[in-house]
Amino acid sequence: MRELVDSKRYLEALVSHPVLDFAYPSGMFNAQTVAEVQRAGYDTAVTTMFSIDHSVADRYVWTRVRVGGGESLGEFAASLGRPMTATAVTTLDMETADAVPPPLSRPTSPVLR
Repeated sequence: MRELVDSKRYLEALVSHPVLDFAYPSGMFNAQTVAEVQRAGYDTAVTTMFSIDHSVADRYVWTRVRVGGGESLGEFAASLGRPMTATAVTTLDMETADAVPPPLSRPTSPVLR
């Protein structure tokens, strides 16, 4: 628990931004480590297991799609599975125009605006 909390605090001080996500070292985890990651204040955690199905309920054992770097864009897209069905957005949570975004989310180039 100390390592989870101390490393989170260290990284947050280093980047001046909340650290919300955790990656299990070497993908190793069990029920106890999942509970400790939650207690340490992380919002999500990823494993090294393969899958494309995720939900909020399993957000502490999210899986990944491996990217080797040699696949074409089409092969990569196919590895992500079938597209989700469209969903109408009925509620929108927007920042006001005068709100200042956190430092890491601010565009670094006018091209990105």
